[in-house]
Amino acid sequence: MSRFLTRTTLSVILTLMINPTFAGADSPSTATANTPTANSWPEVTLDNTRQFIIDSRQTGRSYRILVAVPDSLVPEGGFPVVYSLDGNTTFPLWKVMAERLQQRGQARGALVVGITAAEGDKAQLVARAEDYTPPAANMDKTGDQSGSRQGGADRFLAFIEQELKPQIEQHFAINRHQQTLFGHSYGGLFTLHTLFTHPESFQRYVAASPSIWWNERYVLSERNGFADRLAALAQPVTLMLTVGSEEQTAPASMKAERVQMLQKRAQVDNVKQLFSDLQQTEAAESDGKLQLGLHIFPGENHMSAMPEAINRAVEFVYGGKP
Repeated sequence: MSRFLTRTTLSVILTLMINPTFAGADSPSTATANTPTANSWPEVTLDNTRQFIIDSRQTGRSYRILVAVPDSLVPEGGFPVVYSLDGNTTFPLWKVMAERLQQRGQARGALVVGITAAEGDKAQLVARAEDYTPPAANMDKTGDQSGSRQGGADRFLAFIEQELKPQIEQHFAINRHQQTLFGHSYGGLFTLHTLFTHPESFQRYVAASPSIWWNERYVLSERNGFADRLAALAQPVTLMLTVGSEEQTAPASMKAERVQMLQKRAQVDNVKQLFSDLQQTEAAESDGKLQLGLHIFPGENHMSAMPEAINRAVEFVYGGKP
């Protein structure tokens, strides 16, 4: 399928997310002297969206869960569902793009579930450093400079499987055979960890700009036994890998230590190598149980590649090619 949102459209969406306007409302520049102060303006809400808080026994954290409910009849078998990590950033894009696809008549809607730590921006950074990184016996060379605790990916996956999914399935008609996990950066690392260790958890995986470099590429060691786990699956799984072409290219203004880090992390090389390795081994030997796709976005860096990844992935959710 062809891309249905251009980069210009994406820019407009991002602008609206940051600076929303309301039809028929005066902008601040044209407001009269009687206009209330900005603090009294109503907060923005998203149509057909719900939110709730889960206090997780598995991780000991509270999570804000955002749910975009399709404005359409439930299809036979239930709605496809997307679980999107870093929901504070990724959820609005997923919601808007899924709705546009539905409005074009190309799909009947998907339930989008955004997951994010509930305690604010700083706490979210701490939480994702722990929740999205695999449990490794040695954490001496993770390459993470935040100083945050790491290695809690199994606890976070248990939270999704044992606490979040039952809540979603209790209140919404979802199709358990059409579940997607989306993660970017550390979220992409978690996506690969889940695929390699518990591929039965989802049917579609989108690892956008995954941090394969973490802990000297530890996640690649989790492919041990992956072929056997694939063989045991009742239905195939599909992995979409994405990365921006400029993710390991340093701009001229970048400091020397950041240039060295960027080159060492080798985002593009790692993603391309993983795709090639999976093609030659697990995909070739899995009797169709693993399907793969790779997208390298020209001119995009680590952050700008994220909306491009969602743009590609939204059609994939409805059964398109990875």
